[in-house]
Amino acid sequence: MQRHTTAAAHALLVVWAFGASVTTGLAHFRDGRTRHDYAANQESHRLRSRKLATLQQALKPPPVYGEPEGDLLVVSWGSTRGTIEEAVDRIKKEGGSLSSLNIQFLNPLPPGLKQIFARFRKVIAVELNYSDDWGDPLIDEETRRYSQLALMLRAKTLVDVDCFSRVPGRPFMPVEIYDVLTAELKKLNAAGFAPLEKISQDMESTHDNVSN
Repeated sequence: MQRHTTAAAHALLVVWAFGASVTTGLAHFRDGRTRHDYAANQESHRLRSRKLATLQQALKPPPVYGEPEGDLLVVSWGSTRGTIEEAVDRIKKEGGSLSSLNIQFLNPLPPGLKQIFARFRKVIAVELNYSDDWGDPLIDEETRRYSQLALMLRAKTLVDVDCFSRVPGRPFMPVEIYDVLTAELKKLNAAGFAPLEKISQDMESTHDNVSN
């Protein structure tokens, strides 16, 4: 029986002959060969982490759509960008103070997010995902389930990022985002929240006074 070698298989044989590694989905070491021992597994995780660190250092802070500071910052990722920016533009024409930020990389996250967040009174993540609403039965600060993006941002920046998310099985419509953001701005104006940066400065000032 005549053996037929595909072009891909032939290319792999040629590459292997010149010392390249084998491509595999299993846990493997530097040479591409499958390994299951502790040392190789630990080293492989370490190397992958260094790759992510290298990528993170090459990233730049994401640009803010709108003013660099204000009352509300809307953070998103992926295909919700256009819908959110349309809603932001409409509210800004009506006099609202808000901006948006679309994240291109989730792992690793881009640098500078905490500094950007500090220039706004409130930060809210908007995405097609699930999260509990305030006022739902059994939901409080301890039990509330946040959307995945909000959880990542809260963990990485230690900023109290709120969220609005739904799982409608379709894209958001601009009017939906408009209604949510308008309501958030009304709550901010009623509460008179201070900017996050000002809150941080007040906390540092209080700490210094206590220390003295």
